[in-house]
Amino acid sequence: MRKLAICGLLVLWAGARLSADFSYQHISRVTGGMMAGAMKVAAVFSKEAREPLRTSYFVKGNRLATISRHDAQIIDLDRETITHVDFDKKTFSVLTFAEMAELLKELESRMAAGKGKSADVSFKVSVEPTSETKSIAGMDARLVRMRIEMEGTDKKSGKREIIMSVTSEQWIAAVPGYQEVRDFFRRMAQKIPWVPSAGFLGGQDAQQARAMAELRKLAAELDGLAVLEVTRMHMVGEQAVAGRPQPEARPAEEQPSIGSALGRLGGLGRFGRPGKKKETPQQPPPEQAGQSAAASPQGESLLMETTSEASGFSTAPIDPSRFEVPAGFKQVDNELKKLRR
Repeated sequence: MRKLAICGLLVLWAGARLSADFSYQHISRVTGGMMAGAMKVAAVFSKEAREPLRTSYFVKGNRLATISRHDAQIIDLDRETITHVDFDKKTFSVLTFAEMAELLKELESRMAAGKGKSADVSFKVSVEPTSETKSIAGMDARLVRMRIEMEGTDKKSGKREIIMSVTSEQWIAAVPGYQEVRDFFRRMAQKIPWVPSAGFLGGQDAQQARAMAELRKLAAELDGLAVLEVTRMHMVGEQAVAGRPQPEARPAEEQPSIGSALGRLGGLGRFGRPGKKKETPQQPPPEQAGQSAAASPQGESLLMETTSEASGFSTAPIDPSRFEVPAGFKQVDNELKKLRR
């Protein structure tokens, strides 16, 4: 009887672990680069362009919901489905894991067959943990730098150089409950070689697939969540230097604030190394903007800088309706299936 009671308790404990809930919010905004200027122009005509991108994440056992203002994505490991909900059109579509695997395989074949013959592109990734730490909203966070480089060889000239680089400075903290997210993706990896944060990059090119796989493997070894992240995308080369725009001074009030709330994550994982600009001495110190003072590498033109923060961490029970399609929504064909046809 005692053994049966112990086994029963273990089963109940395992079930509780499986159904554990975790949720948090993320906010991301463009804070620099040429895209920042474009956003300012768009903001004159659109109120939405002035607002940061807000996303909420909910994990409940084998279900994950990613919800933003216009749409949502629901992944169900038991049903092996990926559901996309369009709040504006009041529609939804469903893609099974098997269909997704077929699409990724077919897309990779098409990309390999139609790959350009004038250049050979490869990717290099690196993750560099550092000993630098600081407190963010009462949590001890450590700095980790990530970098992806796209390198190409022009077959006519034989010259090989970096075409584009994406770098990230992430402040990683041990957030109670975030283990549920990590466990969810470990279980998902056993069913399908794809994660939402990778988009379809992994299926477009074998080199790119290996680079993204390596990056995810390195990132998975980091124990914690990025509560603050500054990402920069650079165009590299002589052409980038010639066309580099002069940095624009930004008032202090335009800098991202992390003091009022715990940062929000820039997606489920995702890169920029900000720099101190001599051309803008009136810019506040990097620590006030949540940025480091590393200079922008010579020969690089900043396309876009984004600052992301994560907050609202909770292990409270989540309403099951978060993982369901709203009543009255019409089912339509998945866009990826349409592209396949």
